[in-house]
Amino acid sequence: MISIHSNISLSDRHTFRLPATTCAWADIPNEAALQDFRKQEVVQSFIQQNLIMPLGSGSNVLFLNDYPGLILHSSDQNIRWIAEDANSLSVVVGAGMNWDVLVDLTLQKGGFGLENLSSIPGTVGAAPIQNIGAYGVEIKESIKFVRWMDLLTGEVVNFSAAECEFGYRDSFFKRRKTPFYIVEVGFKLSKHFQPKLSYPDLASRVNTLESVALVVTAYWVRTQVLDIRRLKLPDPTALPNAGSFFKNPIVDKECFQNWQKKIPSIKAFELSDGSYKVAAGWMLEFLGWKGRRSLTVGMHDQQALVLINHNDAKATDVEKWIHAIQSDVKRVFNCYLEIEPLLIK
Repeated sequence: MISIHSNISLSDRHTFRLPATTCAWADIPNEAALQDFRKQEVVQSFIQQNLIMPLGSGSNVLFLNDYPGLILHSSDQNIRWIAEDANSLSVVVGAGMNWDVLVDLTLQKGGFGLENLSSIPGTVGAAPIQNIGAYGVEIKESIKFVRWMDLLTGEVVNFSAAECEFGYRDSFFKRRKTPFYIVEVGFKLSKHFQPKLSYPDLASRVNTLESVALVVTAYWVRTQVLDIRRLKLPDPTALPNAGSFFKNPIVDKECFQNWQKKIPSIKAFELSDGSYKVAAGWMLEFLGWKGRRSLTVGMHDQQALVLINHNDAKATDVEKWIHAIQSDVKRVFNCYLEIEPLLIK
């Protein structure tokens, strides 16, 4: 039987480590246990008030205040390898599985497609919500289905990748307003390695190789990604952070060309629809935010997109810092810089 724990500190359960507590906490081992658990009167009370939320490793969320509801944390790390044929490998993974552990396991099994997403912090269940992406790859490219429960009704549904309505750091789940819980995620991976190396950080490393064909393997890509992330991104156990804090703004061609005329050094990537994804990290570095800090918060000195909790920051410190950055970007670029992690107020 699932136990409910009261007044649990969240400072060590989200990677930004703000001081906060949750009214209630429960570890969910599997779908069947959750079905029984949600029928309890106290759980139904949280559900009806929409005061219930799933939480993985807390790497993409900031608790700016205490949470007055029930947090559900998956402990399901079950993994099933299925439907293997000459060209593909399918795997179904419990929501509580560590994401990078899964990436390593898929490579060991000869399944390719997730290697560029190595070392992204978090759990499998949280990954589809954000449509995690890095180094030219998004998780939507490998997802076969997402199995999730409507906590209001108890109905469990398998959503295809199309039904998940994935967008840039976005999905159906991220926009959903009523309580839900992701049970497991199914992936379909290729058994034929096709490297994706167009992202500048990877491309520059490929260009240094004497013989790309002899060296570039999926494990090589994983090793490079691990190294790049180690060099550019701070370890949240040493410097509390929530990874990239702002989304790259996407603008139309006319807007981008206007910016480019004023600032020729602007960094952006042209998308398939003709729009441009502008590097938010470049924008902040251009405006002088890289390495800037106050007593308690600041931007990382190696990656301007990463907001750091330097010294027991409070929610007010974070909110003032966010407002100052967004105002500065608005002043120069007339552009609103969206926050990437979820802020719980």
